[in-house]
Amino acid sequence: MNGWVLAKYALTLAGIGLVLAADRTGARWLGYTGLVIIVLAFLLRFLQRRAAAKAAAPPERPAE
Repeated sequence: MNGWVLAKYALTLAGIGLVLAADRTGARWLGYTGLVIIVLAFLLRFLQRRAAAKAAAPPERPAE
């Protein structure tokens, strides 16, 4: 498991925890904060793909 996956899992679990805590306490702002964190965890997927594509790209040749 790499760092990207660990970060996505941690953010998702934290977001779910906040949403559940908001449901128990009735604090809507806490639920919205949890939802934003879950969305950020989803967006990390695309950042991970972009970083992997840059790392796998062959080096550019200098102009001849």
